[in-house]
Amino acid sequence: MNSLPFTKNTCRSSRYIKSDSALAPMLMMPENISLLLSLLTRREREILGLVWEGKRNREIAARLCISENTVETHLKSIFRKLDVSSRLQAIRYYEQWLQEQKHGNP
Repeated sequence: MNSLPFTKNTCRSSRYIKSDSALAPMLMMPENISLLLSLLTRREREILGLVWEGKRNREIAARLCISENTVETHLKSIFRKLDVSSRLQAIRYYEQWLQEQKHGNP
């Protein structure tokens, strides 16, 4: 078993935190939200922002000129990287990140 906290999925070239990593709980703390969201790609952060705005998958797909299946794939990747199981949980991280940005934290 790989003991590194970050793993790389070679099929998708995406980084994520292994849930059983000792580092994972520390990254979930509010002061580390920026680091956690830095694991997301630019497109994933864009999609998460649209989810935060209340957009449905169909609306996101139309706005970004991608298919609904692609939106769903991005959302699955976001959920995996943030170790969440719902849009609401992912939005909570995004809102914490927005607060950090508003208050000038990195």
